[in-house]
Amino acid sequence: VAAEGHEERELGPFDPSALPELVECVLAELPGVRGRVLAGGAPRAGACVSLTRAEECYAVQDGFPVRSTSDALAQAESDAEGRFMATLRERGSYYLRVEAAGFAALEVGPLDIDPARGRDLGALELSVGGAIEGRVLAGPDGRVAGAVVAISRGDGHARTQRVGPDGSFRFQHLIPGPWWVELRDKELIPGRSSYESRALRKRARIPSNCSVTEGGTTPFDLVLDGRQPCRLKGTLHVDGAPAAGWTASLHDAEASAEGLLVGDESELARTGPDGVFRLSRVEPGRYRLVLAGGADANFCTELELDEGTTTWFAAIELATLDVEGLPMGREQLPSALLLWERGQLFAVAPLFAAEDGAARGLSVPAGKARIVRFEPQDALSDPRSLPTWLALELPAGETMLVRVP
Repeated sequence: VAAEGHEERELGPFDPSALPELVECVLAELPGVRGRVLAGGAPRAGACVSLTRAEECYAVQDGFPVRSTSDALAQAESDAEGRFMATLRERGSYYLRVEAAGFAALEVGPLDIDPARGRDLGALELSVGGAIEGRVLAGPDGRVAGAVVAISRGDGHARTQRVGPDGSFRFQHLIPGPWWVELRDKELIPGRSSYESRALRKRARIPSNCSVTEGGTTPFDLVLDGRQPCRLKGTLHVDGAPAAGWTASLHDAEASAEGLLVGDESELARTGPDGVFRLSRVEPGRYRLVLAGGADANFCTELELDEGTTTWFAAIELATLDVEGLPMGREQLPSALLLWERGQLFAVAPLFAAEDGAARGLSVPAGKARIVRFEPQDALSDPRSLPTWLALELPAGETMLVRVP
């Protein structure tokens, strides 16, 4: 049973053969998140107010690293006096966003909110915000029409715009502060969004390359320089068949060398039914490729990308691992790591201990591997530098039970 401004309750179970004629349910009131929306000092009716949870780990929406997403957990609309009340039922860290036609969105947060106590945010004044304006400049072929410009500030509300024949673009009613502007291959489609998160990676760093001021226009030009992007076409086979549904990402090899468990921000791609994925980068160089999602291990390798298309292929076999005797009481941190290497390909699988100190049913790469102890301070280190706790060899397609000493 749910009602705005109240806690939810679940009643039952009821016996279908003896249903009561009347069921009473008393819902406890919740103070909610309250405030008043103003514009030019006057109440603003009809403003849309939404609350989104602050990301606790690495997250990407529509190819941009984000600190929160556009997925609202609570919504409200301001009344004739500009007042609103949004019902939250879970404690956590949130961002509040207010949107109204003709104004820049207003963001407040992160806010630590306890539903039992609520939060009164007082008066929230809307403004027209600022703008980003510029041109996409022609490369050697002289054509700019159809280029797509994208902007983001890490709040899950990225925008795109396709430029005209003269290459000009303008984004207005923007929240003052840092923004990121870039060229994209295609426009974002309203109502359709992609989202990925990684629990074992630190919160994404939100990049910026310009700043918007209230009432101002920030100039920003982009160049189509005629160079070919560096494309990677990869193929992954697992247990003798194409691996569908895995995620693939590229990271700067030097910037991410200090930690394979946290990494840096990067756009994600998925392998198709044929096991093929495609990624691209603007600049040539050495990158770390990370594959994840189809097993309890992340697979990594380093490769060199040049202009044009680079192809990559790997075939791996999996085994099932049960581990006993692991340290307990780590909450969301692994007790140990399984490490595996074959040539340039490397894999790491976190081992989370259950209440009995065991991790069971793990899908991991077959072959020679080793288990290493994991401490919180190791999260930013290369796990390959950690000393061996237990060496083992996993048979492909079979289950192995081991106990750490």
